[in-house]
Amino acid sequence: MKLNTDGASKGNPGLAAAGRVLRDGDGRWCGGFAVNLGKCSTPLAELWGVYYGLYIVWERRVPYVTLEVDSELVVGFLKTGIRDSYPLSFLAFIFFVSTPTEVASIVRDDALGSTRPKMIPL
Repeated sequence: MKLNTDGASKGNPGLAAAGRVLRDGDGRWCGGFAVNLGKCSTPLAELWGVYYGLYIVWERRVPYVTLEVDSELVVGFLKTGIRDSYPLSFLAFIFFVSTPTEVASIVRDDALGSTRPKMIPL
């Protein structure tokens, strides 16, 4: 399984959201989520994306997962640990069982090996 997570904020801190896509070894959609985080920094939004993604993988009892994160800061946190100044708590989020139409072409392109920035209309 491959887990792609991301988070962003409009401002730093600002209104923030996170999400993830879980795909099988052939790039097929296995699930995803989007969560409104309220107001936080971009690094914290990235961490929330990783947290929720790994939480769902754990709940699904996935024995092996490759995690892809686009934030060097978060990769550093994951390698060295996170201080208590970056608290995590539970928030409600939306889980997508099937591929949302807004991202279906992106998931298909990624499965075919296309790597380019993509704009997703909301």
